[in-house]
Amino acid sequence: MQTRKMNHYFSFFMIITLFISCGQSNNENIAKSPKSQISELAQRYFELGRFSGTILIQKDDEIYFRENFGYADNMRKIPFTSETSFNLGHFSYYFAIEIQKELLLSSLSGKNEDVDIATDKALLKLSQKLDLENTFYLENSNKPSALGHSYSNKGNGLEWHEYEREESDTIKIREFHSTPMDFLKLLNNSSTKELFNDSNLINGGFNYLVNKKDSLTIIIFSNARHPIAGEINTSIEAILNDKPYYIPYARKSVELDSEILKNYEGVYKFDENSNIDIFYKNDSLFSSFNSMQFYLTSQSNNQFYMPGMDAELRFVMEENDIVGLELLDGFKEGRIIPKN
Repeated sequence: MQTRKMNHYFSFFMIITLFISCGQSNNENIAKSPKSQISELAQRYFELGRFSGTILIQKDDEIYFRENFGYADNMRKIPFTSETSFNLGHFSYYFAIEIQKELLLSSLSGKNEDVDIATDKALLKLSQKLDLENTFYLENSNKPSALGHSYSNKGNGLEWHEYEREESDTIKIREFHSTPMDFLKLLNNSSTKELFNDSNLINGGFNYLVNKKDSLTIIIFSNARHPIAGEINTSIEAILNDKPYYIPYARKSVELDSEILKNYEGVYKFDENSNIDIFYKNDSLFSSFNSMQFYLTSQSNNQFYMPGMDAELRFVMEENDIVGLELLDGFKEGRIIPKN
């Protein structure tokens, strides 16, 4: 009888909490413009250490949104400028195609030059043609460019670190640095009608996304290693279409009733040989896995984060019962671990 009463109390409290929190969120969003919502979204990802960079949106051939978040160098707090370039990695392909076109025209005109010299001249010609602000080869390191980062705990808590790229990580083509605006100019000059590419500079601390369709182009250049651009793009599309969208919780503690915390206690089956134990102790919730214990800090009525780690747990409910937990490793969705 006591368990049944507790479940009824828990379910009622959860429903009320969800209703209140959703109502506050919807009212806030109604009052905000789409541009303000995009800014708030990107700023939250920066605060969580998952994004740092530039978002550029073009609608109907006009610049609709252009804003920087974080820093070109997050450790030294060096800000972005309109000329800050990003190491494009595999996105260099799009510039390489245009360079090849210029080289082909040069060869047809009878010129016979060293390949590197001819390539540099072709890039210069392309830059003048499209009025590019800051596009260059990786070797020209004297120009302003963003530094690749990771966000991790190396003993002093979660913080930004420079991502040092190893020799074996480099790709086998000449890499370009470019700005989001220069990349947009390149797209606008091409015959490409639709393009979607979500890519990382392998082990280089950069993440990119280009989404061009009809009259809308979304460009996201990030100098953070976390491959989150696709998730941000999905929310931006929802915002622009006046639909519900996902914004991650801040890493801030909210108070929960002890009975709610106790309801999450139990054993959750990680795999055939190990479990995750959730237990209540000293007015707090903890997780235990492979003899390691982690303090859980509540972000909402059913989601908790682990201090010092970019990881969260979200408890999954079906009707009145807790049926599992979802392991979130810096993304909005993760692996669901069933409750025993």
